[in-house]
Amino acid sequence: MADQIMTTGGTNAAIVPENWSEKFTDVLRATRPLLSTVSQTYAGDLNRGDTVRIPSLADSTAVILPEGAAADAVANTASTVSLVVDEMVALDHIVTTQAELQSISFMNHLRDGMTNAIAQKMETQLFSAIVPSASTPDHAIAYDSGTTLARADILEAKDLLDTQNVPMQDRFMITGVAQMNDLLTVDQLINADYGNGGSGTVNGFLSSQVLGFNAAGSTNAGTTTYLGHPSFLQMVIQKSIDIKVDDLSVIGQRGFRVSASLLFGYLQLHDTRIVTIT
Repeated sequence: MADQIMTTGGTNAAIVPENWSEKFTDVLRATRPLLSTVSQTYAGDLNRGDTVRIPSLADSTAVILPEGAAADAVANTASTVSLVVDEMVALDHIVTTQAELQSISFMNHLRDGMTNAIAQKMETQLFSAIVPSASTPDHAIAYDSGTTLARADILEAKDLLDTQNVPMQDRFMITGVAQMNDLLTVDQLINADYGNGGSGTVNGFLSSQVLGFNAAGSTNAGTTTYLGHPSFLQMVIQKSIDIKVDDLSVIGQRGFRVSASLLFGYLQLHDTRIVTIT
């Protein structure tokens, strides 16, 4: 008679314990560079109500005044635009009492995921609001080759911004991760011989500005590259993220509702202070 073997998958399957770890695996999430880049100049101007009225005055033109002549006064008409705070970003979960009692601890991870989801939705909304100027010269330009970001593409966008007198300080470039990696192949940007602050890269990352732009890559950008100044788009957060836990016993359920919400608004003020490359 042949030997009979006891195995974990056979004879002992009913008595092999399973062990649950309380260490959740990390979730890989997209970075959100646009959310931290756009201007919040008017964030403190909204307490009650839902609208911030933003005033502006156009530039006037001076003249050369001959000796003894009187200057004619010119009018300068004020204008305003409205930034309306009307977008409530929300996410709710319902957890039964039994699920809370019988599961490993997960509430901190749940709250962290909710906070990330709220911020991710805000970033998506900001990207969708970007509309570059279509007037000549068009601020929506194309890559010179496919979707590869080259030095010439950045210089073309820089020229458009320079022509509009967009401030050099705080200029940004947000691009897809593939396009950010394209820059690591551009010798003029990474080679210290070209005067890139002593070293163009540190541990494989760009260590300095790219042609005057603070550069960041994110999968949220897709294959599009955005170059501009933070003042092109204004954002106001009227109610920062708030996570509440409400007992559901008042409606007869045994459990609780976890609710996260944030109230904000945004407005693109200037279509010539932003350039897209697609």
